[in-house]
Amino acid sequence: MANRATVVMDGQSMPIALSPADFEVSGGYVTLNKTYGGYFNNTSSLTSSNATSSYVIPFPNTIISDGVSITSGSRITVDTAGTYNLQWSAQLINTDTSSEHNISMWVAVTGSSLSDSRSRVTIPKKHAGTDGSAILSLNVFLNLTANQYAELLWYTDQPTYCSINTIPSGTGPTRPASPAVIATITRI
Repeated sequence: MANRATVVMDGQSMPIALSPADFEVSGGYVTLNKTYGGYFNNTSSLTSSNATSSYVIPFPNTIISDGVSITSGSRITVDTAGTYNLQWSAQLINTDTSSEHNISMWVAVTGSSLSDSRSRVTIPKKHAGTDGSAILSLNVFLNLTANQYAELLWYTDQPTYCSINTIPSGTGPTRPASPAVIATITRI
């Protein structure tokens, strides 16, 4: 149920309706539109051991977090109910010199795969001594309750050749590394 309040801006009063998720009260002050979010990554190589299993992506590194945390190593867990924008990218690698191969990624919410959330990328074959690579990037909007979580999963039909890897830093010009997987989430 919404709470009623009156906001005065530039001498004009206007009534507004707020849900408890839209504001915080602290020290006698009301703060509106608190944004919760997090930035997490994985700088390890992620490999698949067989072509019939999917794998949950762990997030061992928390870069920024406010009201969102990683629980159980992979669960992007929100403290406050709301609509969230979950975005991610993954550095995909194919070491096969003869064929292109696929990697798929998708979202699960509280352990159940989210309908229509899977994306598939075909990774070029290795060429001129350089591994084939591609980036998979996507975002979804999620309606989450307090303490609910989302996870990212992945699958490849060619575990011998395909993986998700960190791209190392470089020189000439100086370039930063790119984590194997980056995930950000923001309450909107």
